Amino acid sequence: NKVTINQIDERSYNDRQKEMTVYAEKEYGVNLHFYEGSAILDGYDTNTDYGLNGFIYGDDDIYIRYDDTLSESVIERVLLHEGTHKLIAENPEGYKKLRNTLKQLAFNWDALVKEYSSKDMYGDIYDDVSDIEEEIIVDICCGRLTGQWTNSPTKALDALFEFYNETSHVMYSQESNFYKKDTLLLDSETSE
Repeated sequence: NKVTINQIDERSYNDRQKEMTVYAEKEYGVNLHFYEGSAILDGYDTNTDYGLNGFIYGDDDIYIRYDDTLSESVIERVLLHEGTHKLIAENPEGYKKLRNTLKQLAFNWDALVKEYSSKDMYGDIYDDVSDIEEEIIVDICCGRLTGQWTNSPTKALDALFEFYNETSHVMYSQESNFYKKDTLLLDSETSE
């Protein structure tokens, strides 16, 4: 799909944007770019903000919305979301294992698929249920979905640790509401 954006010139990146580009290259092997305003999919009204805050283009480029409508933590979460799509593409077997575990542990997987298939979510973008399921898994991974678990949230957390340890250095900590994403850490700041 063609996407229209108002790209920010990388020569004008602030320190945080520069730091995030280094992180994205190191963790995900991608070039990170920023844009202002909502990205617009081809055929959609250009005067509407659809909340498309990030996307992957090709194999090596992630685009993230960076403007005053999003907080720094939301921008980081969008990077984690898009970066997780990249990791899934690189580790399909690890993803399959993670997906199967999380599907088994979710209270009502079918309800999540139905919600994500609505036009307000991803129903206009994807026709294939496997794409919808990937968005659910990615939102679980980046902390957008919490509290969806049976009485075994530790198994879900273990599955997340295993997937990320195979592919990345993103750190997680367990809390009463399943888990939360810690701040983005560069390798030099981790205690591995």
